[in-house]
Amino acid sequence: MIRFAIRPDRHRHALVQVLPVICPQFSIYLPRLTALATLLIISVSGCIEQKFQGITGAPDGNAEMLSLRNSDHKTIENVEGSFLELVEQPNRVVLVDFWGPHCGPCLHLAPELEQIVRKYPDQVSVVKVDVESSANSELALFFGVHAIPEMRIFVDGQSIGAIHGYATAAGISQQLKPAIALVSAGSES
Repeated sequence: MIRFAIRPDRHRHALVQVLPVICPQFSIYLPRLTALATLLIISVSGCIEQKFQGITGAPDGNAEMLSLRNSDHKTIENVEGSFLELVEQPNRVVLVDFWGPHCGPCLHLAPELEQIVRKYPDQVSVVKVDVESSANSELALFFGVHAIPEMRIFVDGQSIGAIHGYATAAGISQQLKPAIALVSAGSES
């Protein structure tokens, strides 16, 4: 048996040239396989986006909101509350971090999220959901969280974006800018 470690984005042309030599019938099936794989990827991603758009019907769970302490506006404090209450904040972007205490990248993400809280204190709320807690397992399942860290961007209770894996504060800010502009435009009218 011949095995290849091929990345389709970098080795597609080599794959198309080598496989017909190894397996002559491959060239017949290549266009069909490519079309089928593309259709499958589009279909699956469309279903996920349609199914998990809002929080309507979501189970409630425990969550923490990071916020600046009123006394000094420098210290970050955790405010515990209900997931549904913390996510349904009018005229604010809510960044929900699905994380776990045993997840290394999740722990490295915490200081980046604190920078976001400091950078956008009046525009963005950061809510953390511990998916390893039994109270939040249904919540993670509802939103289709299969790997952590995963962040979802909510505006008026609707999920409008996702960030998968570790990201720097600068990267998170880039993802938040359209949502902040959307909320700012909505509050002006």
